[in-house]
Amino acid sequence: MVSALAITGGRIVTPEGVVDGGVLVRDGRIAAIGAFDIPGDAERIDAAGKLIAPGLIDVGVFAIDPPAFAAGGITRAVLMPDRAQPIETVALVQHAAAAGKPRVWVHPLAAATRGLAGAELAEIGLMREGGACGVATGRQWVADSGVMHRLLGYAGAANDNVIVALQVETASCIKNIDEIAAVPGVDMLFLGQNDLCMSMGLYEKYKFPDMYTSPELGDATSKLIAAAQKNDVILGIFLFGTARVAEFQGKGFRFISVGNDLHHILTQASAYVKDMETIAAGSGKTWARRSTALM
Repeated sequence: MVSALAITGGRIVTPEGVVDGGVLVRDGRIAAIGAFDIPGDAERIDAAGKLIAPGLIDVGVFAIDPPAFAAGGITRAVLMPDRAQPIETVALVQHAAAAGKPRVWVHPLAAATRGLAGAELAEIGLMREGGACGVATGRQWVADSGVMHRLLGYAGAANDNVIVALQVETASCIKNIDEIAAVPGVDMLFLGQNDLCMSMGLYEKYKFPDMYTSPELGDATSKLIAAAQKNDVILGIFLFGTARVAEFQGKGFRFISVGNDLHHILTQASAYVKDMETIAAGSGKTWARRSTALM
């Protein structure tokens, strides 16, 4: 059994930024980061041209797929309540939480209402005690303001441990963002640029990916930022990759999700395909991938 593992020559993702170096693991724990002497008994992995990062956390999955998680570097996932049987009981919470272990830790979100129908509150307190990490409406919504008021009021002392995050992804949401941000109990406004662009008709107006830097989306984002800052609400956003992380950090976004399970799988698959093309060209072989819209 290998007791030490040395990952060298890569680029390490740290809280301070991305730096060159490696990671030494001994007996299942990180023993050194950066530059270090490699033990003689260590297994070595050359990470040249690759990122060395902590396990990724996917904060919104709709299925438990351990092989896909492993391929994308995901070690923890927040499971939405939208299932064939919505996660609305303690038993379902505990079953979902155990589904990925030991390689993947799944943190279920409890259904806010029974059957996600938006009419009657689910047993939120019991599900929290059973291991639910939060409450969500999934792909559905709560149209009844009375039900939403009871939902926010039900949290009570649990608000110290449960985050209420509202997804901002429709034109009507931006239109009413001042009122939405002022609702008592809201902790986070989470911007979903993809759906917001579709709702605003920007996919028809702009060529991909120009809609993401369009003045219309920029104005909508500015309204969201102003409303969040006025009401001391955390700003969150979903991004594909890290290219614009610094930009949105500078705008005040403190919760940033970088990609989802499909994005991570496609990114790694694309890297492998490029490696194959490079290897083939270097050995004089004529190999090229078939054309696909996915890469």
